[in-house]
Amino acid sequence: MNASILGEDLSATGRICRGEQLMRAAGALTLLLLLAGCGNREKAVSGTIEVDEAHVGPRAGGRVEKIFHWEGDHLR
Repeated sequence: MNASILGEDLSATGRICRGEQLMRAAGALTLLLLLAGCGNREKAVSGTIEVDEAHVGPRAGGRVEKIFHWEGDHLR
C-alpha cells in the first residue's frame, strides 16, 4: 500500500520524516499520560505503622538532678 495514500510525509528515502515521528511519539505519550491520570479511585493502603520514639517536652524548663528508673525497669 502506498504510504502517501495514508497521508504520511515521505522523505526521499521513503521513510517517515523525523518531525512526523516526534509528533506521533509526543501525541502517544500525551494520550498515555492523560489516560493514566483519569482514574477516579481513592488511594487506599493497608499495613502497620510502628513508632519507636515519642517526643515529649517539659512544662517548665530546668535540669534533671536524679534519674530513679532506667529504660526496661519494671515498675509497680
